[in-house]
Amino acid sequence: PQTNEQRNNLTLFIAELDSVLNEFDPELLITMALPTSNWAGQWYDMNSLNQYVDFFNAMTYDIHGSWSSHAGHNSPLYQSPPGDADGSVQTGINYLVNTRGLPESKVNMGIPFWGKKYIASTINGSFSGSVIDMYYYEILPLIGNGWTYNWDDVAKCPYLIKSDGSKIITYDNPLSIQYKCEFALDRNLGGVMVWALGYDDMESEESLTGAINTYWLNLEEGDKTILPDQIKLESYPNPFNPQTQIKFYLPGPGQINLSLFDINGRSIQTLAEGHFVQGAHSFEWNPAQNQNISCGVYLVMLQTGNSILSKKILYLK
Repeated sequence: PQTNEQRNNLTLFIAELDSVLNEFDPELLITMALPTSNWAGQWYDMNSLNQYVDFFNAMTYDIHGSWSSHAGHNSPLYQSPPGDADGSVQTGINYLVNTRGLPESKVNMGIPFWGKKYIASTINGSFSGSVIDMYYYEILPLIGNGWTYNWDDVAKCPYLIKSDGSKIITYDNPLSIQYKCEFALDRNLGGVMVWALGYDDMESEESLTGAINTYWLNLEEGDKTILPDQIKLESYPNPFNPQTQIKFYLPGPGQINLSLFDINGRSIQTLAEGHFVQGAHSFEWNPAQNQNISCGVYLVMLQTGNSILSKKILYLK
């Protein structure tokens, strides 16, 4: 909606939709995507909509883009630079909850699985030309291949700089998603939502979706943890800096060896060895504590019984 008439018509439509759905099946839900600033949010009667909508999906992305005065993050958790007029995820949630009065429990934080490429030399600097959207599965292979990974500790978001200093890419990764999920939990939000699942598909390793599973869902039913029926090996975040959590699942008790190797097959460290019970087990690896370990690709290997699982992880500096 962009006018008062359209705002009123939207409210009438949602009210009628709610009435019809309740007659058909009272358990059906109505969810709605919402802008997170008053520029567009003024055209939504949120007090009235709150009577009919079960969850509001906050579009806490596209915070910077071609319309911005600088090459900023697509979805900064906090304003970067501090006080940035374009806002952040935090200011967007505050707008919906504090300014417009929506219940925190009905607001879902939006997490983008895509980023933005600017013709710029540094984050928050000036840019020229078009701003191009890029999917996560397009961005991740660039790291170390002509692009350098960087972390903005104010925004709690990563970005890449092209080696010749001509372009930057802002995006989200498992580490920034961890910070976002922790923020959502601290604020007692209803949940998180994603745009869009298909942007994460990295040869069947959906690391962004996996990060949400790890840091938001932690699926449990009562006292019974839902465990896989086969051995699993995971690492989040990946890529990582300075540390990563390496987790494995055992469908039954047994002897295991969990070790790290460099790309040439040389043994780096044994993280765990011995008899382990059924369930999930997690170990932290922080290579920054060892000055002899450089950034690059490493191999995690889990051996148990007749099974061997391995996983590549990328240590960034």
